[in-house]
Amino acid sequence: MRIVLGLLLSAVITSAQAERLFVPVYVKETTAACRNLASLEYRDRLIREQRGETLSGINSMSAFTGECGNAPEGQWMFLEGYRGNYVCLRPRVGADCAWVRRAAVGEIVELFPGRTFEQGNKNVPCSSWSQVVAKSRATEKDYTQKWRASRPANRAEDFALGVLTGALGVVTGGPDSNDVQHADACVYYFASAQEKARRLVAYRSCPALGANGQQEEDQRGYSAMISLVSDSCVPH
Repeated sequence: MRIVLGLLLSAVITSAQAERLFVPVYVKETTAACRNLASLEYRDRLIREQRGETLSGINSMSAFTGECGNAPEGQWMFLEGYRGNYVCLRPRVGADCAWVRRAAVGEIVELFPGRTFEQGNKNVPCSSWSQVVAKSRATEKDYTQKWRASRPANRAEDFALGVLTGALGVVTGGPDSNDVQHADACVYYFASAQEKARRLVAYRSCPALGANGQQEEDQRGYSAMISLVSDSCVPH
C-alpha cells in the first residue's frame, strides 16, 4: 500500500482533534491533491477549457513548490470536510489538509448510504440505521476472518516464509513477506476503523443502537485502530 503526499506537513494533534471522529476514506483512483481548494479548482477549469499547455506548466510549478501533488489509488486518508464537488482530507490525524475531487474517493461513512453531503443524515429513521449497524458488524467480521486466514499459522512458518521471499526479492527485486504482511495489515486496520466509525455515526443518530456498552466498545476499538495506523501505516 502506497502512502505518499509528501507535500503535506505534520502538525501537533490537539485534544479536540483526539476526541473527534476522523472517518477513514479510501482513494479509489489516483487524483490531484492541493493544499488550497482554489488551486485544484483552477486545474479543473483548465481541463474543461482543454488548455493542456498551461496545465502542464502549472503542474510542474506546483510539484516544485509543493502546492499540489497526487493522492494515489489505494491510499487511505481521513475526512475533514467538503465544499461542493471537493473534499478536504488529511493523510493522518493532525496533518495538513489536502483538497481532492469527491469523485476520486470511495464511500464516506459519515453519510447514510446513498445520501449526499447536502442531504445529510436528517430524518433517517433508526430502523434504517439499525440495518447499517448489522451490516457493518458482518462486514468487519468478514474482514477480520480473511485477514487472519492470510497470516502465517505460526512463527516458524512466518520465519521460513520471510527467508524464502527475502532471498527471492534479492533476485527479482520484489517485496519480501514482511512488507506484504505489513501492507495487508494496514489495509485491514483502515477498513476495520472505517466500519467502527460507520457504527459510531449510527450511534450518534440513534443512541439506543449503542446501548449495552456497544458504543463504548466500538469507540475503544476505533481509537486503537487509529493509533495503529498512525504509528505504523502513515508518514510522520
